[in-house]
Amino acid sequence: MLVIASNTAIYASTATPMAARFVVNNEEVCVDAYTIEENNYFKLRDFAMAMKGTQKEFEVTWQSQLGAINLVSHKAYTVEDSKLKKGTNRPKEAVVSEAKVYKDEKDTGLTVYKIGGSNYFKLRDLGNLIDVNIIWDSNAKEVKVNVPLGNMNQSVLTGAPITIQKDALKLPVSDIENYPIVQSAYENILLYMMEHNLKSYDIPYNNVMCEEIESGSLQETIKVAYTQVFTQYIEQFGSLEGLEIRADGSASYGTQTLILEPISGYNLKSSKETFFEASTQVVEHLIKEGKLTTAMTQKEKAKVLYEWVISNIEKDEKALDISRTGYGALETRKAICQGYTAIYHTLCKLVGIEVTGVIGKAGGEEHSWTLAILDGEKTYIDITYGAAVSGKMKTYDYRYFMISEDILSYNHEWDKSVIYKLK
Repeated sequence: MLVIASNTAIYASTATPMAARFVVNNEEVCVDAYTIEENNYFKLRDFAMAMKGTQKEFEVTWQSQLGAINLVSHKAYTVEDSKLKKGTNRPKEAVVSEAKVYKDEKDTGLTVYKIGGSNYFKLRDLGNLIDVNIIWDSNAKEVKVNVPLGNMNQSVLTGAPITIQKDALKLPVSDIENYPIVQSAYENILLYMMEHNLKSYDIPYNNVMCEEIESGSLQETIKVAYTQVFTQYIEQFGSLEGLEIRADGSASYGTQTLILEPISGYNLKSSKETFFEASTQVVEHLIKEGKLTTAMTQKEKAKVLYEWVISNIEKDEKALDISRTGYGALETRKAICQGYTAIYHTLCKLVGIEVTGVIGKAGGEEHSWTLAILDGEKTYIDITYGAAVSGKMKTYDYRYFMISEDILSYNHEWDKSVIYKLK
């Protein structure tokens, strides 16, 4: 049911900070809300954030062709600010705004107030718009909303089963050049080694390379190449403890050897094959349940996989080395950030979603997360942070699903000058 607000001309009113508590599913939510003539007014994105992770979740977009805000039903909300905050405790002037609001590209006719430079909407109008009941509890002085959460066993959309893209797990390898000097050549060699499960690889060197080796510059180039492929393909290179570089020969010629050092308990061939096969079985199961179909957008597929990892993989409190790998995550159903990222990336690639790793710090500790392209849009996903609260609350925490760079930067640090190789 859609209730159209009155179009009665109201030019200016006094907006007082809302005195009541705002409670969603029995938990108080901080919002910057105001009361105008006994009605409560909220920012649209605050309300969308409060509904995130429920069955009434909606996306907020700007439709330039309509010149209006557009609410998209049953779409994952893209977080712009993960922290809802209370406003100042001072009355403000409220002036009727000319802003237009559409729902699924249909004009809602909602009355909008401009308060302190932001648009505010009547809470009951928003409730009617997405069909949730707004309850006033006069005894507790609470404005309440009760809405079903996302169900861990819930099917999403109907449609034909998708095709699993196993080739997406193959690493892009080109011909290896003789006497490599530049970073891209060593990235290719490292990719070749991982693709063919080679623990070591010999590279003949000439006098030019020898000068680079003796100065130490070639070793630095190789280290940068290793960091690049490790970050981009963390689902495979995250299984490594490190890289050893050796050189043996004369000033004119010799051999440089690259040696991959797997994490203890990980075998480059058998562990990787087991991991990829188990990941494929996860996707096959989700397809069989009808949770992954051709009718879905990439955002919807990414959300299904996000939910699967959160509900099936626990944080490894002991932080075992093997928990840094996707293999360990699926074998023990326990992981730390690197393992969480590895399994999520593998599942995403199997359904045709392009992802790459990001490595930096969060909470002052080394951390890894995801940069993805979903329906043509670059966005961040930190499944480790998402899993942290979700496991305790027995529901899904979507605050770190599809989060903007600006908001993620509040508690994550990384080198933003790095070029992440996404198409």
